[in-house]
Amino acid sequence: MKLLNLINLDKSEIKYNLTRFPDGEPQISFPDEFDRKDSVKVICRITSAEELFILTQVGDILDRQEIEWDLFITYLMSMRMDRVMDFNRPFSLKVVCSILNTMNYRYIMILEPHSERTKGLLGTRCYPQKFNFESHLDVQSNIVFPDAGAYQRYKILSNNWGHIVFNKVRDLETGKIKEFSIGREVNCYYPTFTFIDDLCDAGGTFLGELKVLKERYPDSKFEIIVCHAVNIKGLVKLCNNFDRVIITNSYCDYGYKPSNNNLTVIDVCG
Repeated sequence: MKLLNLINLDKSEIKYNLTRFPDGEPQISFPDEFDRKDSVKVICRITSAEELFILTQVGDILDRQEIEWDLFITYLMSMRMDRVMDFNRPFSLKVVCSILNTMNYRYIMILEPHSERTKGLLGTRCYPQKFNFESHLDVQSNIVFPDAGAYQRYKILSNNWGHIVFNKVRDLETGKIKEFSIGREVNCYYPTFTFIDDLCDAGGTFLGELKVLKERYPDSKFEIIVCHAVNIKGLVKLCNNFDRVIITNSYCDYGYKPSNNNLTVIDVCG
């Protein structure tokens, strides 16, 4: 199987050219012919409509040449629009998955899909991939689940680590979170608390809960591990407030280096 890396050309065994027409439309092309005896693994991010469009072009080329191919997506956009919010707004995840379902890949693997509905929308060819949080957790650490959803997603980790599960109270009129409280605390014996979740945007939830823990455990160390960091401003806030921050480059290669050198970026795009 040969690797076609649409995120990083330098890491791609299959070379390609990405050009633009005068109107800005992107087009991908391959200088070398494909060998039908070789299957292909395509790695990509889908953070924008343009990246999705380029992937459909790749699928068209591979299918016409009768190449068997598998697809690994490090980040899939629209996973937070996974239902009909109201009839004047789109069911965006369904729209994206409908496009992906037109392609003739054998399997589609998505790293830590934010919505559990993703697999249902993509069908039996879809295999969600877990990020290995466990390999980055200190054995002498307590896990912090920022909400019940994170606990349900990663509760297997609670078998081996002490943990805290937070509750969030929202203002029913504005939808904003007005209060954070500890809903459950189990066997938190160690001086390090590590937040884990699949995604960080602005970081408000993490920072609000961090404030609660710092008041309760003022002499402790606080870390956070998230798979998808989708907002550079949120990432900067995490680095300014946590002792250690671990993310992946699933969404973007920010190139950000905090002055206190407390950021670790795990490469999942190679």
